[in-house]
Amino acid sequence: MLSKFVQMLLGWITRFASSFDRQPVARAKPRKAKPRKAKPRPRQSTPAAPNRTEPDADPEHPKEEGAQVEPSTEVEALAMPEPGREIPLESDQVTTGPLRTRQRQILDRIGERIERGQFNLPHLPSTSMVVMDLAANPSSEIPEIVQSLSTDPVLSTRLLRMANSALYATQEPVETLHEAIMRVGMRELRSLILALSMRQVIFRKGNLTSYAEETWRQAYSVAVICRSISEKCGMPSDKMFLLGLLHDVGKIALLSMLQKEIKEASDATPTLVGRAFLEYHESVGALMAEGWKLSDEFISVAGCHHDFESNKLYSRSAAVVSLAHRLDMNLSGGDAGIYWSETSYPEMEYLGLNPDAQRDVIETAHVAFTTNRDGEQGEAA
Repeated sequence: MLSKFVQMLLGWITRFASSFDRQPVARAKPRKAKPRKAKPRPRQSTPAAPNRTEPDADPEHPKEEGAQVEPSTEVEALAMPEPGREIPLESDQVTTGPLRTRQRQILDRIGERIERGQFNLPHLPSTSMVVMDLAANPSSEIPEIVQSLSTDPVLSTRLLRMANSALYATQEPVETLHEAIMRVGMRELRSLILALSMRQVIFRKGNLTSYAEETWRQAYSVAVICRSISEKCGMPSDKMFLLGLLHDVGKIALLSMLQKEIKEASDATPTLVGRAFLEYHESVGALMAEGWKLSDEFISVAGCHHDFESNKLYSRSAAVVSLAHRLDMNLSGGDAGIYWSETSYPEMEYLGLNPDAQRDVIETAHVAFTTNRDGEQGEAA
């Protein structure tokens, strides 16, 4: 049974998407690791962890013939993202790395749990549910919303910081929740509260904090890019923001499963997490969206966005999300030369964008990414 608060969230998102036709949606298939269609690009980012050939130090799991030993914890840390130079966890650079026997067993157990449907839907903070429900009600008054927000100091503080970030800030800073709501607007407030609440849920993942940080960074960045390029792609901005925010929602459940399965800290490597994301995040995302009773479009896009042409019902929405995801991956690599030199994206061709529109999308995405990144860094400071 879903909790009362989760039901409120579902009701809000369902009302938000009610203007779109509901059609039978094909169930997403698990996405196994396979080469991406995108051409390989050189990355000037954090050096990959060097291979080691010393004997395996774990007597219970001896080194297999011809296999390479997992790098030490100190070396593994080098493979994690540096600010502005992230290595996406689903990239070939990460997912093609070696796995030890114990790690492969973890991956197999996660696959079995997903096949049997043995994982829990994440629950968002109760205050968030109340505020989103109030914001969705046209008769709600701002003082009523302020009263509810005041019961959650963490959420209130983050909302104030966001309202003063580069995304919304003007010359005059806001100092009260009432001013913050007025600045972002009631419609924007619902999406913003959902985003901030997802952030809280993602960061509950204990010793997987580094991976939670990248999961949140990417989810919100893709949402912001989706919103910024939506008009140029002929799509509604509010809906595309939510689709971008929720497109990889399956990663939240995967982080929870990894948290339960990983018993040794040395097993929590980028390769294991990246492989789990690559193989299962779409199938888990579709199951989660379906369990939350979201609209068919959210279910379909969460379950199939990388291979957007295979999404027969909502291929254009999936293409915009895939494009935003790819643009974020290129931008987060930290190499401006690579970003501006790569102008051929299959999603743009599929969406029918002419060369001028393609350049506009690339420039707009860059501005949105940079503004969001600067806002996140300002909030952290």
